[in-house]
Amino acid sequence: MLPVSVAGGGQAVVAEPSALPPIDPPGVWHALTQDDATTESKCIGNPVTPLCAVETVIACFVRGSDELCRIGKGLDRPPGLFRGRPGIGVWERYRVAVAKRINPKKQPFLNEEPTKAGDVSLGIQSLFCQKVCETPDGPPTTYLIRPMDGRWVVLTWETPRW
Repeated sequence: MLPVSVAGGGQAVVAEPSALPPIDPPGVWHALTQDDATTESKCIGNPVTPLCAVETVIACFVRGSDELCRIGKGLDRPPGLFRGRPGIGVWERYRVAVAKRINPKKQPFLNEEPTKAGDVSLGIQSLFCQKVCETPDGPPTTYLIRPMDGRWVVLTWETPRW
């Protein structure tokens, strides 16, 4: 395990590249809300695993937080995506539908991003929620996550059209 400094000056441990999250059974959904107290993930902002990196990026959009986007994508500075506050009462439910290590010989690109040995691909099925959640349908979004500088970063993601 590799130590890494995290936002807030703390220290975390990065999981081995072979560590993959378990696939969630059908009907099992996790909540990601406007704040950490009501969010199931306890690693948002601390991308110590591929799933933590993806949860950080999802939280960046749910919470309208450039800093979470910066952390989850491994950027040097915030991307400047958000000017206002996030929507009130907006949250997301998600589940891990696919988790695999990338073989660059079989999958040399994901969403036009070159893949490398050690990369991980997670298929995350999401439900946007405001008062109620939308009905689950459609394929999962595929995220490409790479270990980089002692942490995991989301390089790109792709939501297939259906």
